[in-house]
Amino acid sequence: VQSNYHSHNLSLLDIGCGNGEFLKLMQNRGWKVNGADPSLVAIRNARKLISYKRLKTGKIYNLKFSQKFDAITLWHVLEHEPQPLRLINTLPRLLTNKGKIILEVPNSDSLLFRLFKKNYNWLMVPEHIFYYSPKSLHYLFSRAGLKIEKITYPPRALLNFALSCRKVMPLFSPVMFLLSPVVGIMAAVIRKSEVVRVVA
Repeated sequence: VQSNYHSHNLSLLDIGCGNGEFLKLMQNRGWKVNGADPSLVAIRNARKLISYKRLKTGKIYNLKFSQKFDAITLWHVLEHEPQPLRLINTLPRLLTNKGKIILEVPNSDSLLFRLFKKNYNWLMVPEHIFYYSPKSLHYLFSRAGLKIEKITYPPRALLNFALSCRKVMPLFSPVMFLLSPVVGIMAAVIRKSEVVRVVA
């Protein structure tokens, strides 16, 4: 879902909507937005931006919706989910016939993950329960009867190089922070960026 894409007819469900900033942005673009999050605190904050009726608290596979959606988004949700297949299996029944799932997760096949291994800055256990590569995402979606149409590698978390270097270099140089965005962009060009984004 492009943030600059305007629509007055399409509906969106953001799973793991957090405080609702993305929903508010898309609502301003004309989307009919709905959100779900297991955190009651996050939903309370989101209700300051989005109508109470459009937000639900709980795991998506335990919630009921009276409509289907043209787009379902999950921004950095799946790596926190202890039952990923159960979550993905829930999505088809929530989609319209031509609906799309847009999902982004940390990329376990990233250049920096492979380089730094246990010292990788985004290695966050136990917050991140699972790590995904494009290959494992294809497998997960196929198990749910879904087909991945597109995978992209946006340049995100551009300070991960410097922050990972700081863990292994006793004499860490601030120059690494200057190099970090360059490394991140180059990794994205060779499809080894910090995140992988899926459209299914």
